[in-house]
Order: sequence, then C-alpha cells, then structure tokens
Amino acid sequence: MPDLSPLHPISLQAAALFRFDAEDRMVGTNEPDQDPAPRLFLGRTVEGNIWRLGHTVPSDLAADLSQRLNREPAATDLERPPDCLDDLHTMLEVQAPVTSAWSGPAWFIPDHVRPATEVDVRFMYDLDLLLEEFLHLAGTFPHQQPCAAVFADGRIASVCSSVRLTNAAAEAGLHTLSGYRGRGFGGAATAAWSRAIRASGRIPLYSTSWDNTASRRVAEKLDLVLYGADLSIA
Repeated sequence: MPDLSPLHPISLQAAALFRFDAEDRMVGTNEPDQDPAPRLFLGRTVEGNIWRLGHTVPSDLAADLSQRLNREPAATDLERPPDCLDDLHTMLEVQAPVTSAWSGPAWFIPDHVRPATEVDVRFMYDLDLLLEEFLHLAGTFPHQQPCAAVFADGRIASVCSSVRLTNAAAEAGLHTLSGYRGRGFGGAATAAWSRAIRASGRIPLYSTSWDNTASRRVAEKLDLVLYGADLSIA
C-alpha cells in the first residue's frame, strides 16, 4: 500500500477522477473533454469513508448530505451497498431527479506486478498505430500517456492508458478486443502501464463497475490490492 490506510488511495482516486473548484466542489471529470461531475462521489473503505460534492448542490443540501454521510459506518463488505444509499437518493431527488448512479471496486496496483515475458507489450506514442477498434482513444490519446499496448497476430489486441492523471496518481483505462479476452493480454497491458506510472513517481490505480466481470477478472489475476469501492450519483 502507498499508505497504511486505504483512505489514502481512495482520496488519490477522487482527486484523479474529478476537477475541483476553490471550495473543493467537483466541477467536472478530469479529462481534456470535461464531462459534468456527478452531484455526489462516495469512496468507501474498511477504515472509513470520504465524499465529494458537486458544485451544483445547494449549500443547505450539501450540509444535510454531509451530516448523513458522517453517520455512515466503515464498510465490512464492499460489495454491499452503503446503508445510506436510499437516504442519499431521497435527499438528492429533492433538488432534481437522479439521472444515473454508478458503483464499483477500486484497486491499487502493487510494485511487484509485471507483464508476462512471453507477451509482446510496447508503449505507443504514435496515433497512426491505433486500429479502427481503438479510434475512440484518438481525441485524448496525447493526454493518456503512458499507453501500453499488447500486440498479437500482428495487431493491437489490448491497450491500457492513463484515463485520469494527477501528479500523485493515475487511473487505468483498459480496452481489450473481444476476440482476445481471457488470454492475459489485458493484464499484461495493465501491468506494463503500471510500471511506467510508478517510474513517473505516481501511484497506479485500477477501478471498474461491479458488473464488469472481465475487468474484475483482470484485477484478480494480477492480484491487485482492493482498497475500496466508489459510488457516483448524478
């Protein structure tokens, strides 16, 4: 762990995921093409919770939300929804309808994780190497470095890049072509990316949604360290 407490990486994750105003309110996602921030981000760990509020949340509602979140116990089972979930939805609905909610596990990539030697992993700096299946990365490719790619059958099979980045941490973004899943390519790309992130002095983080079984399988095979779970409500 980068710290004895899982509260450290969950705080790094929140800082990497969003951009904040002077009052520490979320104003948007931490990406070149900034999307709106959720109204609430809750990071849960076995040692306690952190939360961040969106800049559109009125101050009185923000105070009520914080008061309720202060009573939320530390998680004993991260897959179980927080006790306050229904209350949070009800309170936010007073301001505006809840339009989306997202939750999932979050891992820290330890130093010992390395790509398998038999896999062809290369770092990509040339946008022209991206095949049609990965063109969704083109718009933000220069901002997602380092970008590790696994080549198989003469083509790119998997790409892991820095989807959210700060001076302290980076969040992995993993894309593996469907025909190449289950062969260790996603894990190899993630491992190589994490080594490059560590070389830059940052902490490599990996998170996904609870229902993304393929992504969770990558974390399991790499023996990543589960430190928490996050919830976003818009």
